[in-house]
Amino acid sequence: MRGNLIRKFLVILIIILPAISYTGCKKQKKCGCGKDVLFTITNQPAYVYFNDTGSIMYMSAVGDPYSTYHFCNPVEMYEKVKTYQS
Repeated sequence: MRGNLIRKFLVILIIILPAISYTGCKKQKKCGCGKDVLFTITNQPAYVYFNDTGSIMYMSAVGDPYSTYHFCNPVEMYEKVKTYQS
């Protein structure tokens, strides 16, 4: 009886432990995981806002200030975007 209980407990641990210990993608607050592209926006005029270091960058479409889109990796885009700063 006790052996059966221990075997059942071990089987449950074997099933549950991998699910608990998986540390794959570190989901970002607003961006999804890893290199996920949630969607792309093309041919849409927009206002782009960013800080001096490029660590924060977001945009809103012209005529729609209530829709805000955040860049997932703003530092990578900062060099390209800062040349258009006005």
